This record gives sequence, C-alpha cells and structure tokens, in this order.
Amino acid sequence: MLDSFAQAALFVTSEYFIIALVSVGYLTYQKPIFGRALFLLLFTMILNPFLKDIWQIPLNPALGKTGYSFPSGHMQATTVLWLWLAFDLKKPFFAASSIILLGVVGFSLHHFGYHDWQDISAAVGFAVASILVFAVVTKLLKEKWHPYLGSVLALLGLVLIHFTSTHQAHVWIAIGALFGFSAGWSLYHRWDPEQWLFKKRFKVASGFAGIFIVYVLTEFIENFLVQETFNFVRFFLVALWVSYGAEFFVFKVHQKIHKS
Repeated sequence: MLDSFAQAALFVTSEYFIIALVSVGYLTYQKPIFGRALFLLLFTMILNPFLKDIWQIPLNPALGKTGYSFPSGHMQATTVLWLWLAFDLKKPFFAASSIILLGVVGFSLHHFGYHDWQDISAAVGFAVASILVFAVVTKLLKEKWHPYLGSVLALLGLVLIHFTSTHQAHVWIAIGALFGFSAGWSLYHRWDPEQWLFKKRFKVASGFAGIFIVYVLTEFIENFLVQETFNFVRFFLVALWVSYGAEFFVFKVHQKIHKS
C-alpha cells in the first residue's frame, strides 16, 4: 500500500504529467504564469546536472545505476515548478497544497531509496535560491520581455552544459523546449489578445493532438540523428506547438467558420 502511494506521488515528477499540466495551464488559464514556470523548470533540468558534477556524490549502490545523487534532480525540479506556481498565483490554498505535495514527493524519493535526506534538502535549497533569483529578474523586466527569457536561459544553459563533464542527452530536451517555447510565446505576444478568446477545450484538444503528432512523426527521424539532436528537435517542435501552433490553428479554424 505504501509503495503504491509513493509511486503515485512520484507521477507528478514525470515528463507526461508536467507537459500536460503546463500545456493546460498555458492554453486555458494564464500564459505568463505558466510560461515563466516552464522556463524556470527547464533551466533547472540543465542546472541540476551541473550541480551534481561539482560534488559528484554517487547514487545509492543498491539502485544498480550509475550517476550522481546530490542534489536530487526530481526534487529540485518538482520544488521549482510547484513553489514558483504558488508564488506567482498567490493563492494560499494552492501554496499550502504545493508544500504538502513536495513533502510527499520527498518522502517517496527517500522511501524507495532513490535519495537520502541530504540530497532532498539540498535540492529544495537550490530550488528556492533559483526561485528568488528568477523572481528578481522577472520583477525588473517588463512583462512584454518575459517571453524572451526562455532564449536567454537556453543560452546560459549551453554554457553550463559546456562546463559539465558528465554529458547527458536529456539536457537537450530542455534546450530545445526553451528555444521553442520562447519563440512561440514571443510570436503569440505580438497578437491582440482579444483575437484569441475561443473555446478552451478546443485549444487543449488541439494542443494534445499536436503533441501526439509531433511524437509520432519524429519517430521516423530518430535513427538518423544522435540522441542529443533528436531530443532538441522533438521538444523544440512540441514547445513551439503548445506555445503558438495550437492557438494559431484554432484561430484559423475560427476565422474560416465565420467567413463561411
């Protein structure tokens, strides 16, 4: 029973859950809040391997895996996402729920022996530090410039990758998504928001359909690219579709219906 509960709690750290959460939030609620949250989360995916490379503390040998454990990547990314949303949404109930969720995720990581409490607490500390720095940056910049932060963070991420000795293919997911989402959000930002008030369900359905199509189509090129390039291309396209393509598609359908 406890194993099942802990496994379910760790689902919120999965790629699929995060893509769904950010996509729905961006397409139906408040773009700036979920756009900023995604940028910080993606940058954390690059920052965490860089931090691990500094301390080089091995994973628990019982796991039978190679790699480093300090600070916990899952805990750092989850903390960044949920605490930033709590900070940006400014809703007390959501903030309290986020803190409880983080406690459950930390317990689950420790329960399965993935990380000890030192790994987990350090991850929370680095996440909070990242949030504070990002909060200052977004406060100093006018909101119209926030879509371009993704590209800036991607460039900074490339510097961190260069100075990380243990290269991991998954960091190129973050680089591709940062550039893609930054490009899409920047393009959307140029439109008159009043032109985009359509049915939310149609936008979400278009978003997920597009993600599925990108996943299927990119399968055909996987064998022709190195893993890093493949990750970049696939997630650049996914991020571009969610941040711009889905709503542009809905907008064009809406235009066509009203003209006919």
